[in-house]
Amino acid sequence: MQKINLETIFKNSLDICKDIQSNVELKKINNQLLKIIFLCSGLYGLTMGFSHSWQQSLSSLFKVPILYLLTLFICIPTLHFAGLFLGSRISFFQSIAILLLGIASNAAFLLGFTTIVIFFLLTGSSYKFLLLMHVFFFIIGGLVGLISINRSYSFLSSELDDNPKNRKTLLLKIWMLMYMFVGTQMAYILSPFVGKEEQFYLFHNTQRNFYSYVYDLTFDRFEEKELDPKRAEDLVAEKARIAINSIKEKNFIRLATLLGNSGLKIILNSLPSNYLSNSIDPIYTSATLIEAFEKNKEVIIEERDIGDYTVPKMKIKKSFLEIYSEYLYDYPYADKKIIPNFNTFTLGRDHKDKLRSYFPKAIFVEYPNLQDDGRWTALRLIFEPSNDYKNYTLIAIVHDKNSN
Repeated sequence: MQKINLETIFKNSLDICKDIQSNVELKKINNQLLKIIFLCSGLYGLTMGFSHSWQQSLSSLFKVPILYLLTLFICIPTLHFAGLFLGSRISFFQSIAILLLGIASNAAFLLGFTTIVIFFLLTGSSYKFLLLMHVFFFIIGGLVGLISINRSYSFLSSELDDNPKNRKTLLLKIWMLMYMFVGTQMAYILSPFVGKEEQFYLFHNTQRNFYSYVYDLTFDRFEEKELDPKRAEDLVAEKARIAINSIKEKNFIRLATLLGNSGLKIILNSLPSNYLSNSIDPIYTSATLIEAFEKNKEVIIEERDIGDYTVPKMKIKKSFLEIYSEYLYDYPYADKKIIPNFNTFTLGRDHKDKLRSYFPKAIFVEYPNLQDDGRWTALRLIFEPSNDYKNYTLIAIVHDKNSN
């Protein structure tokens, strides 16, 4: 039997095919190919998760080999039984050996890319770049594997079948397309291999597919498209409910759990041009927000005369609880009668464009208060997505009103 290792699967692939054809220790051939697949693809998977955590690295160590073998398990019955229908004499275990040889070639190529992956990880590449890089490497490895399968299957077909060329045209190329589509979707279901989420999780949701996800990521569609109100509501409704009730109950410990690394900005506003002018300083982290409430710390507010920008900013000092009662919760916004609006403003509609210019990726949640005399106030919660758009954190609270 031909010795099988990382070099011979390329140098002596024809000799391996001859062993497969003659059924020489076929079980041993398959076992050795499986070892190469697990070793090479597993090591590549291990490097994929380094940018996230040891849990991600460990899961990817197993996920990449499982990706190949599950795809093989799903697709090989189609290849074998369609071949039998067309008169192929290649046995089931010979078909397995041919496919494992192709996957082993694929895995060996992936192993060769591991040093490049580590280099880009160490140089601080973004999630988007890393993901597209891995997709590119998988495409190269997949093409190598399919070329190997085509070559091996053609050889066995020429030796065992009466009309090999017809089989190759009608069966193998169609099967390769099917194998590619199943494999890419399987990769999407098993992902994230790279991992950019704040928390580790094993499996992806299956509401989308691999091709639409990569297309959106490549052309930044995640970043450019404002979510429609229904989709925005689905993503942050529960967090908005927790936030508004936490504000009502002065439960700033619970409110702090909704904040991300960027902290919380509280904005007191009256005109669209005034956004970020009347701001409470500084931006609060989870710890400083809780401390400001518990110690009723003094807050500095900067105000500017909108009618005359030559007038210097005025600084007003108020306690945190004064800010809370006068601005943050000056109306029962958490009342069940008030229906929140998601990415839609019913009051001060012209304010939305200005707010969007400061928070282009965010979801806005409006709690409106329209009075009989035409005056109005609104409390707006601003939720911003993580880099992978899987999690939203509260980054700003805007107290908005008209100037009447």
